[in-house]
Amino acid sequence: VKIAQLPKKKVVKAYRLIFMEVLPKLNLKVQYFDPERYVDKFVEDLHLSMKVRNYAIDMIDKAKKNGFIIAGKDPKGISCAAIYLGAKKYNEPRTQKEIADLSNITEVTLRMRCKDLLKFAFSVLNSKS
Repeated sequence: VKIAQLPKKKVVKAYRLIFMEVLPKLNLKVQYFDPERYVDKFVEDLHLSMKVRNYAIDMIDKAKKNGFIIAGKDPKGISCAAIYLGAKKYNEPRTQKEIADLSNITEVTLRMRCKDLLKFAFSVLNSKS
C-alpha cells in the first residue's frame, strides 16, 4: 500500500477481485501457509516441550477437520494460539505478550484465535493428556 501509494481500500478491493473472479477462471488456486508449519519453530523459540508441540498440532488438525476455515487468517496467529493453549494445559505457561511478540502478531489476534480453536477443537482439550 505504501509502495504503490494507493489507498488500502483499493488494494483490498483489487485483491478480492483477483482472488474471487480472475484466479478461478484461470483454474488457479491460492496456496495458504499451513499453521502447523510454524509450530516447531515457535515451540523451539519458546523452549517448550514436545507435549506442547504435539498438542498444538493435534488441536489445529482437529479444528480444521471440524470446519475451522483458516483462509483469510494469519497462520502464525492460529499456531501461536494452539501453542499458548497447550503450554497452559501442560503447566509451561507463557504470557500472551511473549508469544505475540515472538510471532509478530497482536495479543488481540492471539485471543481471537484461541477462541476460534476452542470452539472448533474443544474435544481435543479433553481427549489428549
